[in-house]
Amino acid sequence: MRWFYQVLVMLYYAQLSFCMALAEELPGNAESAPVSFIRDLAPILQDQCVGCHGSTKAKGRYRVHQFSDMVDLGADGNGSDYVEAGSAERSEFFLRLITDDSDERMPQDADSLKPEQIALFRQWIDQGAVYDGENPDRPWIEERGYSVEDPLSAVAPESYPHPLPLNSWAMFEEERFVVLGGVFELLVWDRQKEAVHQRFPLKSERINAITQKPDSTLMTVSAGSPGRSGELWFVDWNPEQQTLESSWLVRRFPDEVLRNQWSNSGSWLAVCGASSWVWVWNWSDLEASIQEAVESGGNSVGSAKLAFNTEPTVAAEAHADWIQDLTFTHDSSYLVTASRDGVARVLDMNSLKWTGAYRGHEGPVHALVAHPAESRVATLGNRGAVHFWDPEKPESKSNKKRPYNWVSARGLHVAGTQLALTSMDGKTGWLAWNGKSVQNEFEVENMEMIQQKTASDTGGWWVGSKDGLWIELDSDFNTQRRNSIYSQVGLVNEDQ
Repeated sequence: MRWFYQVLVMLYYAQLSFCMALAEELPGNAESAPVSFIRDLAPILQDQCVGCHGSTKAKGRYRVHQFSDMVDLGADGNGSDYVEAGSAERSEFFLRLITDDSDERMPQDADSLKPEQIALFRQWIDQGAVYDGENPDRPWIEERGYSVEDPLSAVAPESYPHPLPLNSWAMFEEERFVVLGGVFELLVWDRQKEAVHQRFPLKSERINAITQKPDSTLMTVSAGSPGRSGELWFVDWNPEQQTLESSWLVRRFPDEVLRNQWSNSGSWLAVCGASSWVWVWNWSDLEASIQEAVESGGNSVGSAKLAFNTEPTVAAEAHADWIQDLTFTHDSSYLVTASRDGVARVLDMNSLKWTGAYRGHEGPVHALVAHPAESRVATLGNRGAVHFWDPEKPESKSNKKRPYNWVSARGLHVAGTQLALTSMDGKTGWLAWNGKSVQNEFEVENMEMIQQKTASDTGGWWVGSKDGLWIELDSDFNTQRRNSIYSQVGLVNEDQ
């Protein structure tokens, strides 16, 4: 068998020689203008590499989200230099970019980098692999100031090619003004005038969730660009001017922020996103940081600069896959998380320890809601099955399951004392908290979100649809008004 290993060695050196020859042919050399890691290379890494080699996911135990990990830890995990300053040809990182072996090349499951991008990496390494950020042990996305397409200069579109789903909002002034998400902006809808009242710039491409702090004019906004960056914002409503006034960038994340949720007491803020991690802040810590930011000049409207970077009370890798939803129980005793790994986990907010998990979903957990007055939650699992269980006893045999057999069911919403189950194909089902169907079912095509009216004496419902419709229903679910938000004042341009 000795001849076999000799052949393997010969093939290895032949491939290495090929890689070196290819490297010589690439444009650029060490005498060219200095390459900036932060300006020139970080955007490429964020676009092409961080999804598989970042802070929350590390194929081959290799991470590139911060400089120290990228250059010092080899793919074999033995601590060898992955980037050898001064020599691209002796740097494993560079050879992985140019090899023709699909199992070895990076990025592995995508097209090769462009020749000019590879040339930049070669120049940078040959020039000494200098890091021009402030701290090599800090994620460089934080040092750049924002993300890969320079959203500091990004602005909202003059018009929208199509309406956006209405899946989250906040309401002010006795529910007259509705704050909705746009692209690089928040929209304020005036229900009284049936018109867009304000377009408020926000340096995030996609708005995923808008949540109002209890008994406050402060909103938290979850946002980001898929696979590239995530942001958590504070945005404040000015009741005197009846406009959105201030925004603070609370924290940046390596991927989209999908959800944020306040406890009913307003003492805790929990955040999750396209990762297996959950972050929880104590409001007293955040409040002190906001006050400090205001006193030091605050943030200009829409600025993408970090106003502060308060460390969370809890930062934990709680699941094996994305966390798609989370909520606090009515008395703020527990935080419950829902993940694509099929598990819902329970965090005791008194001890700040994970105390249990419910595993009966038989597939991804798409959504969850908490009972408005009792220590119970409902989670949406595989094929539209709704599970009712107690966070204090998540493994109890008294837990109930209500099968719907809706393959495309994705949404679960508290609607007063009832639950609304929505699916991607337009179905809407109504359930009581005992799992039984409610007789007064109705159907709203493409319903994305439903919320009970609180300022109306006659009651009723607010509904947002997947195709940008704002629908107002009375207490008997009869339609009172329908507005196409993004069609108002020329916001939608169907010709784009």
